[in-house]
Amino acid sequence: MVDANFDLLRYPMIGEDEEGMHVIATIWDILTGRSRGLAMERTPEQVSRNLLASADIVNHVADGVYVVDMNRRIGLWNKAAERITGFTAKEVEGRGCADSVLTHTDCAGKSLCKGLCPVASTLADGKARQAVVNLHHKSGHRIPVHIDVSPVRNEQGQIIGAVETFRECSDVIAMRSAIEHLKHWGCIDVQSGLAARRIVEGRLAERQQEMQRYGWAFGILVIEIDMFKEVRARFGDDGLTAAIRMAGMCVSNSLRSLDTVGRWDDETFLAIVANTTATELAVIAERVRTMVDTAYKVSGDSEIHVTVSIGAAAADPRDNVASLLLKAQKCLYTSRTQGRNRVTIHGLQPEKADGI
Repeated sequence: MVDANFDLLRYPMIGEDEEGMHVIATIWDILTGRSRGLAMERTPEQVSRNLLASADIVNHVADGVYVVDMNRRIGLWNKAAERITGFTAKEVEGRGCADSVLTHTDCAGKSLCKGLCPVASTLADGKARQAVVNLHHKSGHRIPVHIDVSPVRNEQGQIIGAVETFRECSDVIAMRSAIEHLKHWGCIDVQSGLAARRIVEGRLAERQQEMQRYGWAFGILVIEIDMFKEVRARFGDDGLTAAIRMAGMCVSNSLRSLDTVGRWDDETFLAIVANTTATELAVIAERVRTMVDTAYKVSGDSEIHVTVSIGAAAADPRDNVASLLLKAQKCLYTSRTQGRNRVTIHGLQPEKADGI
């Protein structure tokens, strides 16, 4: 049997109509072995075969779905999982979920695959779990997702595997929608896939005017890819482009839907963070740094990996755009000269002005 709190059932598959409810009921029947007169399955391999036999139904699920056995070997990977992660079913089925596929990290950047990740914990104690984790996309960047894990049991009540459903966080979806809108109007930096500089400049001017008129707080992050020239020398132009795109997507996926991010120059992104204080800005900046630091793209026999240094400043009503940028750039210089791959916030940490 499958636990009664099997979380897949809580989410609409197609819609709240008869067809959607039929899909939900059919997936439940497949997992419990009742569909099409099937007897109760006793092994995870048989459960996976049942699911694969009804792949058209499973592939209607809007969330990513995968099933693992007791060794965390993937036996099913649906179409939504392919869309969200970039990995096809052929690439992942039969492999361990931690084998350079999802490689979940928590919000602090700690790897969950080397210890008791939510799936491993559920396999161990049979308890359903929910969490927010950062999964690894095939292109290298990390994506924040909500996950729900439930055990699969045989008729004796023994755990024989687990099912995980996952869906992108709402801010990620909103940011992607905004980028698609800009792309329609030709306002995208092609190499990074983010907003072009002129869009960021315009939004920065708007935020500064809003602060002066209405007192609406905001801050900026100046985010520089570390060792930019060395990355190009090691991986070539194609590898550099992949690194820029990977880092840019990590930055975007770390922000909220009301924020703005774009390419500022060759090695720098600029993020405008709305409704924030210096302390809150520090938390967001550290999240950006961690997301980039834990990202990687497999390229042949090597991995493309970069880090970023960040300078940040919360806007002051006395600031204009130039003075705010100068504050953040001074902080960036401090991050760069103190070892890179770090965050410096104006007013919260000591800064060096030399060299700016």
